Amino acid sequence: SEAFEVRLFDVAGRLVPKHIINSQEDRIDIKDLSEGVYLLDSNIADNKITRRVVKI
Repeated sequence: SEAFEVRLFDVAGRLVPKHIINSQEDRIDIKDLSEGVYLLDSNIADNKITRRVVKI
């Protein structure tokens, strides 16, 4: 599988440091993020994916 970039934005639109995912098994560590809502954005095989992430 190819590596791909995952971007995480806070609700103010600020980019949280980006992550490079190297396989389907990789995970994004969000333990240091404040509680709240984030948007996860990625382009995988020319498909744009956006998901809402809620940290509680």
